[in-house]
Amino acid sequence: MLKRLFPDRDHPYMLPALNNIGMSLIRLNQAEAGMVYQQEALAMIKRLYPNQDHPWMAEILHSMGETLEGLEQLTEAVAHYNQALCMALRVYKNEHLHITQYLNHLIIALNKIENQTLIQQTKAEVLPLCNQWLGADHILVQQLRQAGN
Repeated sequence: MLKRLFPDRDHPYMLPALNNIGMSLIRLNQAEAGMVYQQEALAMIKRLYPNQDHPWMAEILHSMGETLEGLEQLTEAVAHYNQALCMALRVYKNEHLHITQYLNHLIIALNKIENQTLIQQTKAEVLPLCNQWLGADHILVQQLRQAGN
């Protein structure tokens, strides 16, 4: 219906629909098909909001991270979780349900990989933002510091 309402053009209403279709396919064990919808949503939001942080973009990146983690593509999952978390921290600028969820998933993924270079690079990028917006004493920030050790 949305494609009929907005033919041949991008529209913000299509973003959650595309992401939700993708997630539904993933839950039906059709991860590759689901990723196609997630990639379409990500490309669309990048066209709608070029060079901008946006909560929907963070949500789509996080969803793609979950998909990649499910496909055991942990390096790519960490990259998507990292992008989603950093963007959400810049958007919300304080504790938020999505930030907690994104940070928790990033920590879990970091604890699954063995690539210490990637772990340290990710922590170097994420920790300053987490310290700034959540505080160094936040339980998840402390867990992030220990991730991958």
